[in-house]
Amino acid sequence: MKVRKILELSVDLADPVRETQLAIRAVLATLQTQEEQVFMLRKIKEDIEIALKGADTHEQSVPDTGRIQEDQ
Repeated sequence: MKVRKILELSVDLADPVRETQLAIRAVLATLQTQEEQVFMLRKIKEDIEIALKGADTHEQSVPDTGRIQEDQ
């Protein structure tokens, strides 16, 4: 049996920027070490850079980074 930690949260879309910041902080708080936190932040940064690059260069909707499917 594999033990998993699960964090469930709700995001109030009335203020998605603030809610996203809080969600990231909540996830970071579950990580054991600073190295794990930095790793997580770098992965988030990669996803954001991919999304921004696609949106900026193609003037299209923000592309899916594929991270969700990749991680499952």
